[in-house]
Amino acid sequence: MYIFYFIIALVFLKNELLKRKVQVEYS
Repeated sequence: MYIFYFIIALVFLKNELLKRKVQVEYS
């Protein structure tokens, strides 16, 4: 069960990093 939350956390962090990378490129 903990692995399930761990995967969700990884996906969430990856999405946040991608958003920041896109914002930096287009700013």
